[in-house]
Amino acid sequence: MLLEDKLPEHPDKRSTYFAPADRLGHDQILDQINTLGNNIVVDSLIKTFGCVVCILNSNRQILAVNDNLLKFLGLPDAYSLLGLRPGEALKCVHSEDHPGGCGTSKFCSTCGAAISILAAQTTHVSQERECLLNITEKNISIELKVRAESFAIGDEELVLLMLIDIRDEKRRESLERTFFHDLNNVLNGLLLSTKILKENLTNNSQEQLDAISTYVNRLVNEVRCQQFLSNAEDYKPQLEFSKYRVSTIIEETKLIFLQYVKTSQPKLRINAPEKDIHIWTDKTLLNKVLMNMIKNALEASNYKNEVRFWCDIGDDSVTWNVQNQEVMPEKIALQIFQRYFSTKNKNKGHGLGTHSMKFFGERYLGGKVTFTSVAGQGTIFSFNHPIHISNESTN
Repeated sequence: MLLEDKLPEHPDKRSTYFAPADRLGHDQILDQINTLGNNIVVDSLIKTFGCVVCILNSNRQILAVNDNLLKFLGLPDAYSLLGLRPGEALKCVHSEDHPGGCGTSKFCSTCGAAISILAAQTTHVSQERECLLNITEKNISIELKVRAESFAIGDEELVLLMLIDIRDEKRRESLERTFFHDLNNVLNGLLLSTKILKENLTNNSQEQLDAISTYVNRLVNEVRCQQFLSNAEDYKPQLEFSKYRVSTIIEETKLIFLQYVKTSQPKLRINAPEKDIHIWTDKTLLNKVLMNMIKNALEASNYKNEVRFWCDIGDDSVTWNVQNQEVMPEKIALQIFQRYFSTKNKNKGHGLGTHSMKFFGERYLGGKVTFTSVAGQGTIFSFNHPIHISNESTN
């Protein structure tokens, strides 16, 4: 059992879903700050590290910070940060989800920083975890390595919190892993189709040639998608929008998964819509979203169950849906769209599948990616794609 699973659940759900919500008042905070200010060792300590450093009291409120945090936030001094919690100072997207503030929302139960702080306070042993910080004001996500050290000055129990930016390291590591993983899958499909074509030169040769053509196109498209992901925050790509029939996209999806479902369980059932329309889209990115939706559903399913793929056509949008019979635990559901989060073994999952659904589907295709996961219905991922969208509107 993980240490975070052993941490006590706060009994008062009205005030918190995870960490205690209690805070010290203004005068008490000032007393603690004055005590720290007179301590030469503490002052030297926070200036020693090259990363962001905060000193927190037992209520996780900031008593001191180093210059690195001030530079990151563009602040001349620390006055406006004192008494806040780390997520509030950094403008975490979840810091205002619950009245108790940073550490008290449902999402905080999966936050590496919140878990590390509580674990350090509970065990008095150094704690280190990773954390994905989504910053509201800057509209960016930052991968952090978080280290929390518990220490005391007199009767005051304090925490030294260090935050190290590991965005470049994580992106390089994950992109390398997913790039070779996806290319290997495409090449294996290409090689298998070529082998079948050579061994069976019959009237079905055209079908195999079509499969080879599809895999070659996927190879090209995988490279293009990797270019999008490799500079996720600031890349301005040239999108390639055109009109495509929904029926054509569904037929190509069938062809892509034809070899997969012949040899794998569970089975995939693809339903065509009752009517057919044109949609305006970048087909490379749309295919990437749909493929990840289906692949994730197949990989998450029990081999005895069936995965369904279908689309609903509305007046101004098309909603693509993938359903499997499994139900996600809440802890996974809360993190499912986070970059690099994976439910698979560390050596097998790259954690970009569900993240890239939202990244491509919402940022570039102008749609909305959602999911539900409830008993009796299973898990359904849905991508609502507008029928008409202009290239300019996504840049």
